[in-house]
Amino acid sequence: MAWAGPVEEDVARARSLVIEGDYDGALDALDRAETEAGKTETVVLGSTLAGIWFYRGAVEYHSGDRSEAMLRDLRAALVIDLEYSFDREAIPDPETDDLFYALRSEVGQRPKYESGAREDAVDARIFVDGHLMTEYDYVRRGNHLVQVMCPNGKVETEWMEIDENVDLYKQCRGKVVFSGGDDDPYAFVDDPEEEPKKEREPREKKEREPREKKEREPREKKEREPREKKEREPLDIDVASIGLMGGGAALLVGGAAVNFLVVEPTFDDIEAARANPASLDRGSAESLTSTFDSSRYATMGLLVAGAGCATAGVLVNDRIGILAVPAEGGGGVVITGRF
Repeated sequence: MAWAGPVEEDVARARSLVIEGDYDGALDALDRAETEAGKTETVVLGSTLAGIWFYRGAVEYHSGDRSEAMLRDLRAALVIDLEYSFDREAIPDPETDDLFYALRSEVGQRPKYESGAREDAVDARIFVDGHLMTEYDYVRRGNHLVQVMCPNGKVETEWMEIDENVDLYKQCRGKVVFSGGDDDPYAFVDDPEEEPKKEREPREKKEREPREKKEREPREKKEREPREKKEREPLDIDVASIGLMGGGAALLVGGAAVNFLVVEPTFDDIEAARANPASLDRGSAESLTSTFDSSRYATMGLLVAGAGCATAGVLVNDRIGILAVPAEGGGGVVITGRF
């Protein structure tokens, strides 16, 4: 089966006109597409049908009616094709794109109804918005293009508002054949003659006033204000205090090192000589004693000096002054600071 050509061409032309800013021309093309779709005998794709309503919504967007009319048309597009893609060239607005996504969720919650399609239909097929229906398919509430291939080979096409379960085989005026059981291989179902197909009343075409083509104002690009670079405040470091504590720590480490490396080994040698006097002559004994004494005094001096420096570093800050006192004032040197 061939797909409808004129409807697709008019929708594609309407899209181009919307992008170019010819909104009256776009509406004329969409009116032609809607009319042609309602009488064609070839199946029309759902995405094409949804485009009729989406680009109507795009015209309303550019014309300034971004509330009731635009929302009505965008919903109508999603009723036909819930997966219809938002066209950012026709509506270059991220907020409307987000709104379209929200409408998709809203329309998806609408009630669904049976189309009357049956698997055992021998010589009839039902298409809704270009989709071949089965008895497991449902139609979402709203306006749809219904096309029924009837036994006589004719395609009955109609725009139809569906808000309840329907039997779309009734669009056919002749017989619709369903397969039966073993005893009755074919059951014939006739359309009731008292329910003839209603001809759709054509829409009254209103003369449209030409729309004033508005030039889009370029969005003002805001320059970002440079961040004020804050100068870091210098750290208040007490140099003298740190120096004293660092020096004191070094002296303490030095004193401990002398103690462990020199004093204690020398003391062990002296104790060994006392236990065995014959193992050491007098000169060696005096040298050993001298080494022990000098290293012990050095250790004590380093430890005392280190402790003193560390204590001074804790108590004294960098605001230290050294004053020379004249001889007539008693003479001497005075160290000043905060203790």
